[in-house]
Amino acid sequence: MNETLRLTKAIYGAICRVVADGNDSLRPGDIVAYMRDEDRPLDSWEVRGQFSRLENLGLLKIDAATAVWQLVDGVDFDAATTQSNNSTHSS
Repeated sequence: MNETLRLTKAIYGAICRVVADGNDSLRPGDIVAYMRDEDRPLDSWEVRGQFSRLENLGLLKIDAATAVWQLVDGVDFDAATTQSNNSTHSS
């Protein structure tokens, strides 16, 4: 697993844990704070970039009116990344 995918998976895992704790509407700052509390500090721009990556994978969606992000139900991280890799390689 390359470093970018590893970071994407770590951010996705953090999002899942934050959502499991009852916060279903997210902003990148929520994940920055979570990662800092886990002794894995990241810059907000890194997290925001990963939110876009997760959106492209179909794992997150944003409400443009409120700038609040939500997990997409029923999508598996490994399946989404595998599908994305297959699409990239077949183009």
